[in-house]
Amino acid sequence: SGKVYRSTNQGTSWTVADSGLSAGAVQTFAVSGSYLFAGTYAPIVSRSTNNGTTWTAVYLDTVESASYVNALAISGTTLFAGTNGTGVYRSTDYGTSWFKVNVGLTNEWVYSLVALGTDIFAGTGGGVFRSTNNGASWTAVNSGLSISNGFAVFALGVSGVNLFAGTNLEGLFLSTDSGTTWTSINPDLSTSCHTFAINGSNIFGATNFDPRNVFCSDIINFSAALSEFTVSPGLSSSISFHCNSIPIGNFTEKMTIVSNAPSSPDTITISGFGGAYGMVLSSKNTNIGAVKVGQAKDTIITVTNTGNVDLAI
Repeated sequence: SGKVYRSTNQGTSWTVADSGLSAGAVQTFAVSGSYLFAGTYAPIVSRSTNNGTTWTAVYLDTVESASYVNALAISGTTLFAGTNGTGVYRSTDYGTSWFKVNVGLTNEWVYSLVALGTDIFAGTGGGVFRSTNNGASWTAVNSGLSISNGFAVFALGVSGVNLFAGTNLEGLFLSTDSGTTWTSINPDLSTSCHTFAINGSNIFGATNFDPRNVFCSDIINFSAALSEFTVSPGLSSSISFHCNSIPIGNFTEKMTIVSNAPSSPDTITISGFGGAYGMVLSSKNTNIGAVKVGQAKDTIITVTNTGNVDLAI
């Protein structure tokens, strides 16, 4: 069965906190006030009211059980659970009882959920769906998304009025109008963005297929940790520049600094080189033929680095 680990010192150390936790790996978490919810690799949402010390399991549906819970989201006092094949369930009593809410949801493989204001968004195997009435009905909002066979929205996130969607085939998308339209923002994310995190103006996206695995993309691409300051006569001060979403190969960025000096404004050009590695094998299926019992036989497979930095094996 799955376990929950709890840290009380910002992740320096961890202890198991899974007494009463239902069977199955823990897929997702959500917090509402003093309630902690865990969605599991089973049709169960477990609830803790004592910071994970003990858990109580509640089945989503006793008639048509979902295979497992992929996502949890909270809007006000309402809890939503996205499942693998039976759509969205809603609870208005902190997880004590659940009711299916799938009107208009034409794809019931729900991989992600998020609340933006009073709207709820579901990332599914058929794109993004939005509910403006607390889950009573859903409408597809996929303009700008490349919906195709096998396309799925595995991650949803919110930063202010910005809504982000991580997909398995087309990378990361941004909507600034509550999902009405979407724009691709991922030239470096290959084709996969299964999960991401937002910290201030930075978005960290994790992929499955790119050898670099994790990307950091700044919403404004290039920034300086800079606010107004004064440099006294004869003294110096430092400006820290932060360049994100570095491409493969040579890159150049510019930053303008405005001051009360006669030469203002001053433009700084920063250039560098983004490196990545790649690996190609001469064969992934080699038949060495007949080998006499008791004897040895050698074979060779060639490894080629198709990138521009050293490949460690």
